[in-house]
Amino acid sequence: MANQNGGRAVQPNRILEADVVVIGSGAGGMTAAIVAADAGLKVVVLEKTEYFGGTTARSAGGIDIPCNHHMAELGQTDTRADAELYLRSVAGNYYDEQVVGAFLDNAPEMLSYMERRTEVKTDGMLFPDYEPWQPGAKLGRMVNPLPYDSRKLGKFSAKLRPPLNQLTILKGLQIRTIEVGDFVDVLHTPKSFVQCVKLMAPYFYQKIRYGRGTRLALGNALAGRLLKSCLDRDNIRMIDLAPVQRLIRDGDRVTGVVFNRDGEEWSAVAHRGVVLATGGFSANGEMRAKYLTQAQDGLTLQPPGNDGDGIRMGVAEGGAFVTNNAANGNWAPVSVMVEEDGSRVVYPHFVLDRHSAGTLTVGPDGKRFVNEGQNYQLFCNTMHAREFDRCFIIADHKFVRRSGLGMAPPSPMSLTPYLKRGYLLKARTLADLARKIGVEPLALTETVERFNEYARVGTDPEFHRGDDIYSAALGGGSGPNAALSPIESGPFYALEMRPGDFGSVAGLKINGHGQVVDPNGTAIVGLYAVGTTANSIFGGTYPTGGANIGPAMTFGYIAAKHLADARAPG
Repeated sequence: MANQNGGRAVQPNRILEADVVVIGSGAGGMTAAIVAADAGLKVVVLEKTEYFGGTTARSAGGIDIPCNHHMAELGQTDTRADAELYLRSVAGNYYDEQVVGAFLDNAPEMLSYMERRTEVKTDGMLFPDYEPWQPGAKLGRMVNPLPYDSRKLGKFSAKLRPPLNQLTILKGLQIRTIEVGDFVDVLHTPKSFVQCVKLMAPYFYQKIRYGRGTRLALGNALAGRLLKSCLDRDNIRMIDLAPVQRLIRDGDRVTGVVFNRDGEEWSAVAHRGVVLATGGFSANGEMRAKYLTQAQDGLTLQPPGNDGDGIRMGVAEGGAFVTNNAANGNWAPVSVMVEEDGSRVVYPHFVLDRHSAGTLTVGPDGKRFVNEGQNYQLFCNTMHAREFDRCFIIADHKFVRRSGLGMAPPSPMSLTPYLKRGYLLKARTLADLARKIGVEPLALTETVERFNEYARVGTDPEFHRGDDIYSAALGGGSGPNAALSPIESGPFYALEMRPGDFGSVAGLKINGHGQVVDPNGTAIVGLYAVGTTANSIFGGTYPTGGANIGPAMTFGYIAAKHLADARAPG
């Protein structure tokens, strides 16, 4: 039977033969490619943009893996039953028995496989689940990629998607989250000073010799490790600048894709199947407006290639597109600085400043509205529920000069550029600061005074900040409540935050094998989806750090195993 797409014969100029075609090169796509290749299958990875690594390369890189082997190293225990109980509690009515069950059954195995067979190496940390008050919550379910030397990628180091500049320091030095504290305390403790010198000295040498630092950290390290693992396998072909136009279907089976390369139309035949790993749709203005809350500002951390084309192709073949999640996006409060050329720099407030003892957050009415120390998804969910399009972090001079605020650095670096551009606002008194941010002076003054009393006593009766292990762990204070410290040493500072997304999560419905299914739940043979091209396996909730990358890699693993077991057509 002739290859057809919607009844039209496909007659491209050039043809590639493969067992598996993967569209997209983030963590999910590259994991699928690696595992399929290890099973003896020939794999082609098609990347739309000039860079490999997808959203993963721009992320913090955390990987959610319940029952992972690093937990025991940290003295923690976990069971599948506890993990299931926790995820059921968080997801509620959005819990999907089949896909979450597949995730729980395969995630620990996937991580062990990748650490044994590939360049991927991770470590654990005593980081709490994001809703630690729920039954089954644990410490240590998120693992983190170890740093990587980009020189191991050879000429492909230039093809790895760069990290967000906002997640680096000194214009390019990539550091791990656990190293941030040393840079904050570099002038305050000898230990931190020594650690910073150990990181900065090689960086400056590399800048001189190579023009850039070669140390990869966070999601960039994970993407680099996965890319090297793909390059090490002779049966994986990586092709960049190859946007896929449509899928090829032979009867009831997806058998390949049509893509463009250097102005020519190509086809890639997939004897086993196609894996959609193109990311979400945050770069698609029309889809953002339709499916994401308060998306009109376009504040996203997603790369420009994520415009929903994988979802579009899946729907064209009959796949179900799920949009009734608890939330259709993953959200974090972000601040925005406008550069001299008019461009915008978007900074995500994931785990610094707003959690820290010595800051509080107020809404447009000048009053607190949330436990500032809770996770970014719940924080923005509260903003959406209150219909707040902005809020403000408030801090005093002592805090800002020691710890910085957003992109504004701590002492001894200057705050002047950030003040001149209006990114950071400063005033002698709280009343003056209130007028600058457009809130009622009395409301802000009373809010800070009340908060200071809470800090001195050590309890927050309004929002219970510091009562849970998550907000307490990230507070960093030394008073009776680690999440609370008074704000009292003028001048005072404010920083505006808005809801921003770091990924859409409304996507194609999949089954426990990673196969795309139609609205009736019937699998479309030969078509798989992973990462945020697939719908959130947690129904738009966000149970712990790495809740996108962990499922993406796991379902890449699951899909590849299923493809390897599948009977090739013919």
